[in-house]
Amino acid sequence: MSAVGAGSTAQIADFVAAIRYEDLPASVAHDTKRIIADTIACALGATSMVAGQIMISTAHELGQSPRAATVIGSRRRASAAACAFANSYLANLLDGDETLLNSTHHACCTVFPALALCEAQAAHGKELIAAVAAGYDIGARIGLSLTIASINVNGDVQRVPTAGLGWAIFAAAGAGGRAMRLTARELAHALGIAGWVSPISCHRKWDETRDFHMMKNSPHGFMGMHGVMAAQMAQAGMQADTSILDGGAGYWALAGSPDCNWAVLTGALGEKWWISEAAVKPYAINRLTHHSIDAFRKIVRDHRLQPDEISSVCVKTFARVASPFLSGAAAPETPIAAQFSLPFALAACAYGIDLTPQWQSAEVLNDVRLRSFTQRIRVETDPAIQRLMAEDFRRTRRYPRVPAMVIVMARDTSYSASMEYAWGDPGTEETRMTDDELKAKFMAYTAAAMAPKRASALLDALFNLEHISSIAKEISPLLRTTVQQRS
Repeated sequence: MSAVGAGSTAQIADFVAAIRYEDLPASVAHDTKRIIADTIACALGATSMVAGQIMISTAHELGQSPRAATVIGSRRRASAAACAFANSYLANLLDGDETLLNSTHHACCTVFPALALCEAQAAHGKELIAAVAAGYDIGARIGLSLTIASINVNGDVQRVPTAGLGWAIFAAAGAGGRAMRLTARELAHALGIAGWVSPISCHRKWDETRDFHMMKNSPHGFMGMHGVMAAQMAQAGMQADTSILDGGAGYWALAGSPDCNWAVLTGALGEKWWISEAAVKPYAINRLTHHSIDAFRKIVRDHRLQPDEISSVCVKTFARVASPFLSGAAAPETPIAAQFSLPFALAACAYGIDLTPQWQSAEVLNDVRLRSFTQRIRVETDPAIQRLMAEDFRRTRRYPRVPAMVIVMARDTSYSASMEYAWGDPGTEETRMTDDELKAKFMAYTAAAMAPKRASALLDALFNLEHISSIAKEISPLLRTTVQQRS
């Protein structure tokens, strides 16, 4: 084995095993509570969707356990693995969950394995915070250590065909293992088990066929479940590859990455916490579209434009946003297709529809006004923005900003606005979502799933997790609710 990267698995396992709530900087503990609350809101918001109800039903079929946990959107309980399966999927179903550097999101696979195991063990709130902070961090490190794109001969950012989100299973195993208080050696085995069942990348097929089906672009539910199972198996004595992340034959090579950024993988462990870099998404739609949406909403709001006054909308942005992947489905037929349609989202905004779960309802999808308005919208690649994206990528290997300019013709006048960072991005003080804004999102996303009084009580408990003595007794009852399926 190459000496480069040797011992990486052990370093990460040692880090996760050693983390205690008291080790977390106060800002990191607070940011973790924010991500926990946001991820739970996204899951609750998806419980009435057809795909969500299928997952809830499947979790029940997977069976009970002496140490059962809560399936969101249900009054029934199931095994921790079954709960992580359904809940991790639900949290990503609306596409309203957090993102990291506009390229990945894995809180769904972090929060719910930790929550299920903390509930099953009647752990206190501090344990949940520590587990989520640790799991999210190692997931981010493994994901960010992989190369997802390159600069092509034209100087543009081009996605690596093998890039995917299968690495999020390590976040699930790490969070689950920390929730179970595994030893460093057990955690190394849990990571090895997780690596052995990490899913293949489906991104290329998802991008090219654009068949926006219910499995979406990565099996988040299965990664949540397998992360829990990896932790449980390791605790029971299952032995696995304890060098899964190490050297020239490590996970990076198995995942098809051209190389591994070892400095990101293990550098500054316990000093830099990636969960504080996570962006909270206000809109239930692919994050790369948010910058254009913010610019359009600003124009409409500032000039009080009415839909019938707008004759055309031109969006100039990054090639991936302008591609058929995000700008091709002007008249989406399903909620998931809507999550990948910038034109339809802009049409909804023109008519004052907030991009919360309700915008993915059949009523909105079948609104002929919106379908007609999309014909006035053009999304195109801007060469200058392409150059900026390439410069950023050379420096960071990700997308810290997604510049967009929107030009609206209305009242025989041209109005324009530009954005580089979207609302919810913690990179600037102006765009970071405040606690009050996040709480407003929580109430909006949970509105169809529970009464405002219950939602408010749950939100208060989540923002005071460090004072919760038992997840099972104080958080779980607030999560149990029966939701009617909608189309």
